[in-house]
Amino acid sequence: MAAAGARAVHLNGSDAALLRLAQQSLGENNFRSAATVFCTDLARSLSAARITLGWLVKEKIKLIAVSNSGSAELEADQAELLCAAMHEAIDQGVCLQFPAPADALPARHVLRTQRTLSRTTQGSVMTVPMTGRGQMRGALVIEFAAIDPMTPDLLQLAQSAAHVMTPLFSLLREREAPWYQRLRGTTPSSRSSAAKRRMWRYLAGTASLLMLAALLVPINHSVSAPARIEGEVQRVVASPTKGYLKSVKVRPGDRVTTGQLLAELGERDLELERTKFKSEVAQHEGASAVAFAKGDRAAMSMSQAKADEARAQLGLVDHQLEQIQLTAPIDGVLIQGDLAQSIGTPIDRGQSLFTIAPVNRFRVIVELDERDIRAVAVGQRGELALSAMPWDTLALTVKRVAPMATLVENRNVFELETVPGDALAEVRPGLRGTAHLNVGQASLLAIWGTRAVNALKRWSWRWTP
Repeated sequence: MAAAGARAVHLNGSDAALLRLAQQSLGENNFRSAATVFCTDLARSLSAARITLGWLVKEKIKLIAVSNSGSAELEADQAELLCAAMHEAIDQGVCLQFPAPADALPARHVLRTQRTLSRTTQGSVMTVPMTGRGQMRGALVIEFAAIDPMTPDLLQLAQSAAHVMTPLFSLLREREAPWYQRLRGTTPSSRSSAAKRRMWRYLAGTASLLMLAALLVPINHSVSAPARIEGEVQRVVASPTKGYLKSVKVRPGDRVTTGQLLAELGERDLELERTKFKSEVAQHEGASAVAFAKGDRAAMSMSQAKADEARAQLGLVDHQLEQIQLTAPIDGVLIQGDLAQSIGTPIDRGQSLFTIAPVNRFRVIVELDERDIRAVAVGQRGELALSAMPWDTLALTVKRVAPMATLVENRNVFELETVPGDALAEVRPGLRGTAHLNVGQASLLAIWGTRAVNALKRWSWRWTP
């Protein structure tokens, strides 16, 4: 009874007490300090042994302040029990007290954690939910040293204090939130959990509808494949005879004109052969004259035949001497044949030395995967983006489809010859890029579904006995 009387002394002027609590708490710089001052002052007003404030953070209670303490550090078991008591009151949405007043109606609320906490502390316990803007923000656990039922006035003062301070604590909590949460309006006190769930459901539904529409709406369907630039007509300059490289006049990238000297082959071996065959011609003609003077018709005929053979060989050597100077067969640019470091190297007859392509006449070879060949036909259009110039695209038209696949970089591909539109000034033979060929209209669902079905068919066929 003495304890109850002591408590009743502080009930006079409860409004002034609430104002004092608010004034003392808001004088602090941060949420934790303000909560600590509030718990301490409220414990003094209620003559409580300890008051603990917990705040909901992502649907979980976080202990913020303990009366008469600079921090909310408690033993693990004690902190867990306090959090459970707060959740018990928050989940039921009512103020719980144990033991209940004698004149109270039979309890219809769960008080299991409150009873356990009361037995642990050997005193009475009251847990008051803190509500603001229609949302549970946290809870106060008020512990008393004696096991006495709470008087209505004490309960009213505790509930009023929690009701008054919850919006103020919410503002402090919001002020300390990171800038990006304040910018997006997602601070802990900015919207209720139910509103958040409704918003996320709305966003998820909208995203699902947009995704479904994107999957079902027909779009321009295209197949992509690597591509390379080649000259429309490429001429190869080969060695007309066996010999060695004497001099080189051009290098790849140089522009050449028809008849321009590209390189010279060594003529020493041919000159030796020419001298040899000339002496044989003179020798056989002399033998023919001697046989004629002797009247030996058979020897004369044999000598004349050998002389004719030597003359034919001499003519072949003269023809080869005329071809030791390699000239450009067309106007264009040299794309292959860097032989400046190969002077003096032996060369076989027919060996490719230079490749020349026209300057402004190109074709694009598309290396289309065999899985997409059924969708492509002559006359279809597309675009090419070169790796060197990805910001510009080149229009394409399929001119010819190779009848047989070839192996390119471990891929079985069909080479499509396409005709480019207006060529860019920077385009050169040898550039590579990616081509997109338009093959009609289809939805993303149909495109991906067809590929998945085809892959499944191939897999099942491989493993079907």
